[in-house]
Amino acid sequence: VLNAAGFTKEDIDVKYNDGVLVLEGNLVKEDNDEDARYLIRERKMVSKFSRKFGIPNIKEDEISAKMENSVLTVTLPKIEKKEAKKITIE
Repeated sequence: VLNAAGFTKEDIDVKYNDGVLVLEGNLVKEDNDEDARYLIRERKMVSKFSRKFGIPNIKEDEISAKMENSVLTVTLPKIEKKEAKKITIE
């Protein structure tokens, strides 16, 4: 779960490769309010983030992500471990 206030789902990339989950966001807002009166005015607001998490043993085809109320939720289903098979010695 990631709090991404101000970001939309189009501003965020979610990637998983070789056991590493990467979350990256890039937000650029233009200030186009020509009628507003400012003492100091910034043209662009830029916000970026990048997070990497080492998470092995994930079913890559079943990873899902959803964004709701500026909260990104990524679901990573784990691969179930098989029990060791006991072999009888003859």
